[in-house]
Amino acid sequence: MPVTQSPYPDRLLPRLHFRKIETDLSGYYLCRGVSDPNSLNKVNDTFPESLFYDRHTELFDYSTNLLGTYLLEDNQIVLIGENKKDFYDYWDFKSEGLTPKFEVNFIRDQHRTCIFIPIESIHQKITLPLPVPPKKPEDTLTAHVIHTPTRSNFWHFSIRWVDQNGDFEKAKKSDWQSRMSSTMRHALNQLIIIDLDVRIASVPHEIYMKG
Repeated sequence: MPVTQSPYPDRLLPRLHFRKIETDLSGYYLCRGVSDPNSLNKVNDTFPESLFYDRHTELFDYSTNLLGTYLLEDNQIVLIGENKKDFYDYWDFKSEGLTPKFEVNFIRDQHRTCIFIPIESIHQKITLPLPVPPKKPEDTLTAHVIHTPTRSNFWHFSIRWVDQNGDFEKAKKSDWQSRMSSTMRHALNQLIIIDLDVRIASVPHEIYMKG
């Protein structure tokens, strides 16, 4: 029997008549794929590090997706192949998106699950002090949820930790990384939802379409 093909969802691709989402998304949720379901088990009310990242530097520009038009089943998509970076690259809002081909550029992993983070609980709601020695006593980083579409996924969003000047690269400074990642992980630990028992509607066209 022929192998059943699994086309890449057209609704995930960026289009030239789409624009950056910069509106209030309170009431919506971010989701992030989890490859190992065992990492959803808490120990002493804390999720293991493996749930959050492979490398702690990922927390400084945390990759997520906006749940709505992006569906739970889309978390099963795993990009593969030598050219997978092309599909992860940020979209420039000027060109057509790239469509991955099944079993060439992506597969579906039925064992993958995901975690959820309510946007209204994190966007500009969590502020962390930079570790000693900061240049100024008031140096802090605040979580921002930012639309960062990729060439294959318009619904990709990032949680970035931004200072008072809008700089999200500051926390990546080598002598702060380890301490800041631990603090960020603790903050996210309080927000993560495993079972989302609410109905999420598709994102309204007027939020992301031009005109």
